Amino acid sequence: MIRKIILYNEGIETLIFFSKQLGAAFEHMGYETFYFNQESEFDSLLKLMEFIEPDVTASVGFNFNGCSGEDYLYDKNGVHLYDFRDVLTINIVVDHPMYYHKFEPYLPERYVQLSIDGEHEDYLKRFFPEIKRGPECLLAGTSILKTGVTAAIHDMSGYIISPDDEALKSGHIRSMDEESPYAKLNYDRHLPIVFTGNYNPPEKQDPVLARNGPEYEQFYHDLIDDFIAHPDYELTSTIERHLRDSFADELTEDTLRDTFPYMIVIDLYIRHYFRGEVVRTLVDAGIPVHVYGAGWELLRVKNPDCLITHPNINSKECLERISEADISLNVMPWFKRGAHDRVFNSMLNGAVCVTDPSDFLLKEFNDGEDIFFYKLDELDNLPDIITRIQNDKDQMEKIRRAAYKKCLAHHTWSHRAELIAREFFT
Repeated sequence: MIRKIILYNEGIETLIFFSKQLGAAFEHMGYETFYFNQESEFDSLLKLMEFIEPDVTASVGFNFNGCSGEDYLYDKNGVHLYDFRDVLTINIVVDHPMYYHKFEPYLPERYVQLSIDGEHEDYLKRFFPEIKRGPECLLAGTSILKTGVTAAIHDMSGYIISPDDEALKSGHIRSMDEESPYAKLNYDRHLPIVFTGNYNPPEKQDPVLARNGPEYEQFYHDLIDDFIAHPDYELTSTIERHLRDSFADELTEDTLRDTFPYMIVIDLYIRHYFRGEVVRTLVDAGIPVHVYGAGWELLRVKNPDCLITHPNINSKECLERISEADISLNVMPWFKRGAHDRVFNSMLNGAVCVTDPSDFLLKEFNDGEDIFFYKLDELDNLPDIITRIQNDKDQMEKIRRAAYKKCLAHHTWSHRAELIAREFFT
């Protein structure tokens, strides 16, 4: 039975934030936690070795924390510390698995991979059947509408709690805010529309697309054009179809698997293409959009005064800006069966979420009741959708409450911690 959990506090800021939310939830469930800092690995490694107890310790990380070939985790005989000390390793992968083929040789023996999207799970099952898989583990959201730690202890709802909070350590815990979060759903909302996330102009990928000559460049652009014309297509099946059409005689199953990592550029291109198109559509229609993230000054628009750029900000600051917004805009990062944390963060912080759909979102939420959907291939309709939302304050309030209630009941990091504990720790 697992009693101790290793988490990680280095790398991509968003993933560190996710880890801290999971860690806080695990602590409130009674688990002992340790945060391994891979940026000061040798000092932290000594503490890690003291923390680990064989057979009762698990590592819970994102995108191959602790299992990406870090040399300091191996002894002179090439044995991984987690194998030597019998640590269960749970890895939540938040991107398409084609990004991470190179890490497959480094996985510990007691390794389990969790996917956030059904397409990712199918890909793993097909090309890496030897890897043990757990249940689908969607990303989740965090609320700052109610900051009291008492509330989080009471209902495990996923409010922001720092694992280093001195009040938690001392046991002298007080609610910092006794006001009902429902009263804050309309709190100080002076931002009409926000989008939180970076923008990288897709044309920056052109040198990569051209690196292998005109024939391959044309192949890439044909594939991109297919996604732009059919934005409901999934990555894996569409890429495979184009590869088979172009290289049928050379394409064995192993060759196909080995080719997918070269398609990462396609994922990056279409993600940012549509991210730019969605924001541009609103801005060109004269609808102001506040964008928080790097690169947005490079988006070419007709009404630059309506594109209100802000510096890149961290995860907590993103939540604060969302909590000040009427509408939080989302563009799915090609998760056609899953969800993105931006959807849940929007709902848990009182903003009306406007997003393109996925299979999961269509099943879990109801258009016009707790969410608003638009279609990437019908962006001309998006300004009218936004205008109707902004003009009906009563409906906006109903949607905020319905979305908040549903996410609070099902889609916080505490729920994901409970899923992991239920599946692996007992």
